[in-house]
Amino acid sequence: MTEQRETHGEVERQRADATRNRAVILAAAARLRAPGSGLNMREVAGSAGVSRSTLYRHFPTRASLEAALRDQGIAAARQAAQRAAAERRPPLAALRRLITKLVELPRAYRLDLLGADRLRASADELALAALPLFDRLREAAEVEPALPDDVTRNAAAHVVESCLARTEEGGGESGPEADRLFRVLTDPLDQGLVVLDPDGLLLALNSSAAGALALDPEVDVGERVVEPRVEVIYEDGSPAPGETYPLAAAVSSGRPQPAAVRGHRD
Repeated sequence: MTEQRETHGEVERQRADATRNRAVILAAAARLRAPGSGLNMREVAGSAGVSRSTLYRHFPTRASLEAALRDQGIAAARQAAQRAAAERRPPLAALRRLITKLVELPRAYRLDLLGADRLRASADELALAALPLFDRLREAAEVEPALPDDVTRNAAAHVVESCLARTEEGGGESGPEADRLFRVLTDPLDQGLVVLDPDGLLLALNSSAAGALALDPEVDVGERVVEPRVEVIYEDGSPAPGETYPLAAAVSSGRPQPAAVRGHRD
């Protein structure tokens, strides 16, 4: 009986070691995977701290390692989509966070190399996971007449696929690319859209909001913008009190603000 327990314990230890080795190999491959270049198996083994025989036992070829790396990237994208769907923060803020995460993944995992068919199939799967978020966006935008469900689903898949197909040659930062994609999605809307953090720091805005609030996305992102920079007025030309300024109201209440008509004096 004692010998059987020891044998079972040894098997469990070997399984744990194998799981750990696979994880550290994939982590090393993600660190070393540069856009436009293949993996060097010797470098991967060295970075992971395992022998080359251990590396080849898990991944007999470079192609098998790269395939596993892409599978891991899809799994990370799925987790991001599920988290975005479950978030309770305003839907526009959740969308920006999802875009930022998805745009980061191709740099490490080169998901654009999945091929068009698998990339599209993966985007469809991830869009379903994130669909509750896109339903909330549709409701918040008060689109009339209401969009059919398949239109919302296709729009979600297009957003996901656009993010996953992005590569940044030279290893550039993903933040500016995420901001650009966010503006591409929101600029066509005729309503001004602004995303703030809980302290009132500007995270993103579309062109309509930039014009209406006298903000510059190239300069003001990251700045605190809860105070109006110009004299804000109602439609009849009367001054709007500072506490009614939508950005200040959003930060003080912690809630998204409904569409409001405001103007400002130049």
